[in-house]
Amino acid sequence: MPAFMYDKHMTVVAANSLARRLDRVFEPGNNLVLDAFRPRDGGPPDDADLRNKRDQAVAVLRASLRRHPEDGVFLDIVGELAATSAEFSSLWASTTPMKNTDTITFQLRPGESVKLTYHRLEASGRDGEVLVIFHPADQAATRVLDELITRHQGAAE
Repeated sequence: MPAFMYDKHMTVVAANSLARRLDRVFEPGNNLVLDAFRPRDGGPPDDADLRNKRDQAVAVLRASLRRHPEDGVFLDIVGELAATSAEFSSLWASTTPMKNTDTITFQLRPGESVKLTYHRLEASGRDGEVLVIFHPADQAATRVLDELITRHQGAAE
């Protein structure tokens, strides 16, 4: 199953190859909240799924800031987004709760998407690191994910 881990600033620290095939954002070093507000190539800029991803990215960052001391990285992320995105500023001021599980859609390529459910698990003994594990949301997603795994295995051989 696709899985990745991020730190208290929502920067990806590790990801399996299947997660990285789902979305480039899961490459280690990428910041999930900054990426959520960057323009997307090839997709509609204001679809409902993107709004949900942005809403949850901000809710998770806000929750992390409540649990961890403010530092320069937090200030840089919030400052950059507040200066460049009115949508971020509006979401930052909201009280939307963080979800530990939800279903989101990934666009794999034009005309091909997969709906996955994620579960967020806090890593015990780690400084704010969270493990996210995805699984298929329905039978169609199971088929698409199986095909993605098969394509990945074929490319690796």
